Amino acid sequence: MRLHLVLAFGLALAPLPALAHNPLAEDSVTTRVGDLDLSTPAGQRVFTARLTRAAKAVCGNGAYRIHLSMQRKANQCRAEVIADARARVTPGTEAVVISAAH
Repeated sequence: MRLHLVLAFGLALAPLPALAHNPLAEDSVTTRVGDLDLSTPAGQRVFTARLTRAAKAVCGNGAYRIHLSMQRKANQCRAEVIADARARVTPGTEAVVISAAH
């Protein structure tokens, strides 16, 4: 009986790594930055908050409810998306489109 439960649980989780699209995520989010003075600490804080919110939207939020491996992937995705967005923002940039595919 116990072996059957373990096998059934394993089979139920087997498709999780094969998910191509995160059902908890949006395809892309446009984040405004033109209204911020990024040379100030306050502007940087707001910028970071906006990027974090956008990264959660495109990488998924709450993936831990499905499986911890999905949460790790979502966390890695967020870090990569935020770094990519920061690198693309230059003086005069009005908005940056954030997507998990960057």
